[in-house]
Amino acid sequence: MNKIELFLKELREVSDRMNNIFTNGACVRLFSMLKILFPNAELYWSDRDVHGVTKIDGVYYDIGGIVCSDYLIMKEYHLIPPENYAGYKLLKHTEEDVKLSVTVEKYFK
Repeated sequence: MNKIELFLKELREVSDRMNNIFTNGACVRLFSMLKILFPNAELYWSDRDVHGVTKIDGVYYDIGGIVCSDYLIMKEYHLIPPENYAGYKLLKHTEEDVKLSVTVEKYFK
C-alpha cells in the first residue's frame, strides 16, 4: 500500500460511517484533505455518479481506495478546473437524524 492508500484506510477505520459520508456528499471534502497532503491532486467529477474522485500522480482515489480507470471512463468522469473547486465544496454529507457537534468545515478556512 502506498501513503495515499494508508491514509484512506486509516480514515475509513475512524467509523463505519466514513464510507457512507465520503461517497454521499463529502467526496469533494476528501479531495480537499488529500490536496493539502498532496498539492498536485486534481479533482475529477461525474454527473452520472454525482461523485468526485481525486487524481494523484496518475492514480484515481476515493474513500474506498484506488478507482479503476475503466469505471471512470464508463461513468464519464472529467477534470474540474481549480477555479471551480469552490462550487463543488458546497456539497456536504448531511443526515437529518444525526447532529454532529464537530464538522470538517470547522478546521478548514
